[in-house]
Amino acid sequence: MPPMRELRRWCGAGLVAASAAALAAPSAPTTARRAQGGGAPLPDAREVIRRHVEAVGGERLLRKIQSRYVWARYEFPARQLHGTVEVFTARPDKRIVKVEYPDLGTEITAYDGTTGWTSKPGERPKRLNGAALAQLRDQSQFDFDLHPDSLFRSIATMDVGDFEGRPCYRLRLVSTTGRQWFEYYDVQSGLFAGNVFPQETDGGPVTVKTIVSDYQPIEGIRVPMKLVIRAAGVEEDVKVMRVRENQVDGAVFALPPALRTAPMR
Repeated sequence: MPPMRELRRWCGAGLVAASAAALAAPSAPTTARRAQGGGAPLPDAREVIRRHVEAVGGERLLRKIQSRYVWARYEFPARQLHGTVEVFTARPDKRIVKVEYPDLGTEITAYDGTTGWTSKPGERPKRLNGAALAQLRDQSQFDFDLHPDSLFRSIATMDVGDFEGRPCYRLRLVSTTGRQWFEYYDVQSGLFAGNVFPQETDGGPVTVKTIVSDYQPIEGIRVPMKLVIRAAGVEEDVKVMRVRENQVDGAVFALPPALRTAPMR
Protein backbone atom coordinates (compact mmCIF):
# COMPACT_ATOMS: atom_id res chain seq x y z
CA MET A 1 0.00 0.00 0.00
CA PRO A 2 1.42 3.44 -0.87
CA PRO A 3 2.46 5.86 1.91
CA MET A 4 -0.40 8.25 1.14
CA ARG A 5 -0.15 9.81 4.59
CA GLU A 6 2.43 12.18 3.15
CA LEU A 7 -0.41 13.95 1.34
CA ARG A 8 -0.71 16.05 4.48
CA ARG A 9 1.57 18.42 2.54
CA TRP A 10 -1.52 19.62 0.71
CA CYS A 11 -3.90 19.38 3.63
CA GLY A 12 -2.69 21.61 6.43
CA ALA A 13 -3.20 25.31 5.91
CA GLY A 14 0.53 25.91 6.17
CA LEU A 15 1.75 23.83 3.22
CA VAL A 16 5.02 23.57 5.11
CA ALA A 17 4.81 27.18 6.19
CA ALA A 18 5.60 28.97 9.42
CA SER A 19 3.30 31.51 11.08
CA ALA A 20 4.55 35.01 11.73
CA ALA A 21 3.48 34.64 15.34
CA ALA A 22 5.66 31.58 15.80
CA LEU A 23 8.61 33.36 14.23
CA ALA A 24 8.27 36.31 16.57
CA ALA A 25 7.65 34.33 19.76
CA PRO A 26 10.25 32.36 21.78
CA SER A 27 10.80 29.28 19.64
CA ALA A 28 11.97 25.70 19.68
CA PRO A 29 15.78 25.59 19.54
CA THR A 30 17.08 26.35 16.07
CA THR A 31 20.58 26.15 14.69
CA ALA A 32 22.38 27.78 11.77
CA ARG A 33 25.67 26.24 10.63
CA ARG A 34 28.34 27.29 8.19
CA ALA A 35 28.21 26.07 4.63
CA GLN A 36 30.65 23.34 3.67
CA GLY A 37 34.08 24.70 2.91
CA GLY A 38 33.90 27.42 5.55
CA GLY A 39 31.59 29.72 3.61
CA ALA A 40 29.04 32.17 4.98
CA PRO A 41 26.78 30.93 7.81
CA LEU A 42 23.69 29.09 6.67
CA PRO A 43 20.35 30.83 7.35
CA ASP A 44 18.52 29.99 10.55
CA ALA A 45 15.85 27.33 10.07
CA ARG A 46 13.10 29.82 10.96
CA GLU A 47 14.31 32.15 8.22
CA VAL A 48 14.21 29.30 5.69
CA ILE A 49 10.63 28.51 6.68
CA ARG A 50 9.67 32.21 6.67
CA ARG A 51 10.84 32.51 3.07
CA HIS A 52 8.58 29.62 2.11
CA VAL A 53 5.61 31.31 3.79
CA GLU A 54 6.12 34.43 1.71
CA ALA A 55 6.69 32.41 -1.46
CA VAL A 56 3.36 30.57 -1.21
CA GLY A 57 1.28 33.65 -0.43
CA GLY A 58 1.82 34.81 3.14
CA GLU A 59 0.66 33.92 6.62
CA ARG A 60 -2.55 36.02 6.49
CA LEU A 61 -4.05 33.98 3.64
CA LEU A 62 -2.86 30.69 5.12
CA ARG A 63 -4.65 31.42 8.39
CA LYS A 64 -7.96 31.85 6.62
CA ILE A 65 -8.09 28.16 5.73
CA GLN A 66 -10.16 26.20 8.24
CA SER A 67 -10.46 22.94 6.30
CA ARG A 68 -9.27 21.44 3.04
CA TYR A 69 -10.35 18.75 0.61
CA VAL A 70 -7.92 17.25 -1.92
CA TRP A 71 -8.67 14.81 -4.73
CA ALA A 72 -5.73 13.32 -6.59
CA ARG A 73 -4.71 10.54 -8.96
CA TYR A 74 -1.80 8.23 -8.21
CA GLU A 75 0.16 5.80 -10.36
CA PHE A 76 2.84 3.14 -9.84
CA PRO A 77 4.48 3.10 -13.30
CA ALA A 78 6.50 -0.08 -12.69
CA ARG A 79 3.42 -1.98 -11.50
CA GLN A 80 0.94 -0.47 -13.95
CA LEU A 81 -1.26 0.30 -10.96
CA HIS A 82 -3.28 3.48 -10.60
CA GLY A 83 -6.17 4.87 -8.61
CA THR A 84 -7.44 7.89 -6.72
CA VAL A 85 -7.07 9.37 -3.26
CA GLU A 86 -9.23 11.76 -1.25
CA VAL A 87 -7.94 13.72 1.73
CA PHE A 88 -10.15 15.64 4.18
CA THR A 89 -8.59 17.80 6.91
CA ALA A 90 -9.84 20.36 9.41
CA ARG A 91 -8.55 22.44 12.29
CA PRO A 92 -7.13 21.73 14.71
CA ASP A 93 -6.12 18.10 14.17
CA LYS A 94 -8.60 16.06 12.12
CA ARG A 95 -7.79 14.13 8.98
CA ILE A 96 -9.05 11.24 6.90
CA VAL A 97 -7.31 9.76 3.83
CA LYS A 98 -9.21 7.46 1.47
CA VAL A 99 -7.13 5.55 -1.09
CA GLU A 100 -9.01 3.67 -3.81
CA TYR A 101 -7.41 0.52 -5.20
CA PRO A 102 -9.03 -0.79 -8.40
CA ASP A 103 -10.42 -4.31 -7.96
CA LEU A 104 -9.57 -4.27 -4.24
CA GLY A 105 -11.50 -1.52 -2.52
CA THR A 106 -10.68 1.49 -0.37
CA GLU A 107 -8.10 1.87 2.39
CA ILE A 108 -8.85 4.52 5.03
CA THR A 109 -6.51 6.13 7.54
CA ALA A 110 -8.03 8.66 9.93
CA TYR A 111 -7.52 10.71 13.07
CA ASP A 112 -10.45 12.49 14.72
CA GLY A 113 -8.45 14.53 17.22
CA THR A 114 -8.31 11.69 19.75
CA THR A 115 -8.44 8.32 18.04
CA GLY A 116 -6.41 7.10 15.08
CA TRP A 117 -7.70 4.23 13.02
CA THR A 118 -7.27 2.41 9.75
CA SER A 119 -9.42 0.20 7.56
CA LYS A 120 -8.13 -1.97 4.71
CA PRO A 121 -10.17 -3.61 1.95
CA GLY A 122 -11.91 -6.70 3.29
CA GLU A 123 -10.88 -6.05 6.91
CA ARG A 124 -12.56 -4.55 9.94
CA PRO A 125 -11.35 -1.11 11.06
CA LYS A 126 -8.79 -1.10 13.86
CA ARG A 127 -7.35 1.49 16.20
CA LEU A 128 -3.75 2.63 15.88
CA ASN A 129 -1.37 2.66 18.83
CA GLY A 130 2.27 3.30 19.67
CA ALA A 131 4.61 4.72 17.04
CA ALA A 132 1.98 4.52 14.30
CA LEU A 133 -0.45 6.62 16.36
CA ALA A 134 2.26 9.15 17.30
CA GLN A 135 3.14 9.60 13.64
CA LEU A 136 -0.49 9.97 12.61
CA ARG A 137 -1.11 12.46 15.42
CA ASP A 138 1.81 14.58 14.19
CA GLN A 139 0.71 14.44 10.57
CA SER A 140 -2.91 15.26 11.41
CA GLN A 141 -2.11 18.61 13.02
CA PHE A 142 -3.67 21.09 10.61
CA ASP A 143 -0.94 23.62 11.32
CA PHE A 144 1.82 21.03 11.64
CA ASP A 145 3.48 22.40 8.51
CA LEU A 146 3.49 25.83 10.13
CA HIS A 147 6.12 24.36 12.46
CA PRO A 148 4.57 25.72 15.69
CA ASP A 149 6.99 25.53 18.61
CA SER A 150 4.58 23.45 20.66
CA LEU A 151 5.06 20.53 18.24
CA PHE A 152 8.86 20.56 17.97
CA ARG A 153 11.85 19.87 20.18
CA SER A 154 14.23 21.40 17.66
CA ILE A 155 14.55 22.61 14.07
CA ALA A 156 18.01 23.12 12.55
CA THR A 157 19.55 24.08 9.22
CA MET A 158 22.07 21.31 8.53
CA ASP A 159 23.63 22.20 5.18
CA VAL A 160 22.99 23.17 1.57
CA GLY A 161 23.34 20.70 -1.29
CA ASP A 162 21.72 19.04 -4.28
CA PHE A 163 18.19 17.69 -3.92
CA GLU A 164 16.81 16.20 -7.11
CA GLY A 165 18.88 18.48 -9.32
CA ARG A 166 18.40 21.77 -7.46
CA PRO A 167 20.34 23.40 -4.60
CA CYS A 168 18.35 23.17 -1.36
CA TYR A 169 18.73 23.92 2.32
CA ARG A 170 18.37 20.76 4.41
CA LEU A 171 16.54 21.14 7.73
CA ARG A 172 16.49 18.52 10.48
CA LEU A 173 13.30 18.45 12.53
CA VAL A 174 12.56 16.64 15.79
CA SER A 175 8.96 16.61 16.97
CA THR A 176 7.82 16.49 20.60
CA THR A 177 6.84 12.85 19.98
CA GLY A 178 10.49 12.07 19.20
CA ARG A 179 10.12 11.63 15.44
CA GLN A 180 12.98 12.95 13.29
CA TRP A 181 13.08 13.76 9.57
CA PHE A 182 14.65 16.09 7.01
CA GLU A 183 13.00 18.77 4.88
CA TYR A 184 14.46 20.49 1.80
CA TYR A 185 13.84 24.06 0.66
CA ASP A 186 14.84 25.47 -2.72
CA VAL A 187 17.63 28.02 -2.26
CA GLN A 188 16.47 30.19 -5.17
CA SER A 189 12.67 30.17 -4.82
CA GLY A 190 12.40 29.49 -1.09
CA LEU A 191 9.72 26.85 -1.74
CA PHE A 192 9.53 23.50 0.00
CA ALA A 193 11.02 20.89 -2.35
CA GLY A 194 10.58 17.60 -0.50
CA ASN A 195 11.55 15.54 2.53
CA VAL A 196 13.00 12.26 3.77
CA PHE A 197 11.35 10.55 6.73
CA PRO A 198 10.76 7.15 8.38
CA GLN A 199 7.28 5.74 7.74
CA GLU A 200 5.66 3.10 9.95
CA THR A 201 4.21 0.23 7.88
CA ASP A 202 2.81 -3.23 8.62
CA GLY A 203 6.20 -4.65 7.66
CA GLY A 204 8.15 -2.24 9.86
CA PRO A 205 9.60 1.24 9.30
CA VAL A 206 10.78 2.23 5.82
CA THR A 207 12.54 5.37 4.60
CA VAL A 208 10.34 7.51 2.36
CA LYS A 209 11.54 10.28 0.06
CA THR A 210 9.10 12.76 -1.42
CA ILE A 211 9.65 15.38 -4.11
CA VAL A 212 7.04 18.11 -4.71
CA SER A 213 6.77 20.42 -7.70
CA ASP A 214 4.44 22.36 -10.01
CA TYR A 215 3.19 24.97 -7.54
CA GLN A 216 -0.07 26.48 -8.75
CA PRO A 217 -2.25 29.26 -7.23
CA ILE A 218 -5.37 28.04 -5.43
CA GLU A 219 -7.45 30.91 -3.99
CA GLY A 220 -4.31 33.02 -3.67
CA ILE A 221 -2.09 30.30 -2.17
CA ARG A 222 0.52 28.46 -4.24
CA VAL A 223 0.00 24.71 -3.85
CA PRO A 224 2.27 21.89 -5.14
CA MET A 225 0.25 19.87 -7.64
CA LYS A 226 2.72 17.03 -8.26
CA LEU A 227 4.30 14.62 -5.81
CA VAL A 228 6.75 11.76 -6.32
CA ILE A 229 7.05 9.22 -3.50
CA ARG A 230 9.95 6.77 -3.33
CA ALA A 231 10.00 3.97 -0.76
CA ALA A 232 11.41 0.43 -0.63
CA GLY A 233 12.61 0.66 -4.23
CA VAL A 234 9.19 1.64 -5.57
CA GLU A 235 8.24 4.99 -7.10
CA GLU A 236 4.76 6.47 -7.05
CA ASP A 237 3.53 9.54 -8.94
CA VAL A 238 0.69 11.64 -7.54
CA LYS A 239 -1.07 14.47 -9.37
CA VAL A 240 -3.53 16.72 -7.57
CA MET A 241 -6.68 17.28 -9.61
CA ARG A 242 -8.86 19.27 -7.23
CA VAL A 243 -8.46 21.35 -4.06
CA ARG A 244 -11.35 22.88 -2.10
CA GLU A 245 -10.93 25.20 0.86
CA ASN A 246 -13.32 25.53 3.81
CA GLN A 247 -15.91 23.07 2.43
CA VAL A 248 -15.34 19.95 4.56
CA ASP A 249 -18.31 18.58 6.51
CA GLY A 250 -17.18 17.65 10.03
CA ALA A 251 -19.27 14.48 9.94
CA VAL A 252 -16.71 12.87 7.64
CA PHE A 253 -14.34 12.42 10.62
CA ALA A 254 -16.76 10.36 12.72
CA LEU A 255 -15.50 7.00 13.99
CA PRO A 256 -16.93 3.97 12.15
CA PRO A 257 -19.67 2.18 14.14
CA ALA A 258 -17.41 -0.82 14.79
CA LEU A 259 -14.99 1.38 16.77
CA ARG A 260 -17.49 3.45 18.71
CA THR A 261 -18.09 0.63 21.16
CA ALA A 262 -14.84 -1.27 20.69
CA PRO A 263 -12.65 -1.42 23.82
CA MET A 264 -9.37 0.50 23.86
CA ARG A 265 -6.22 -1.64 23.54
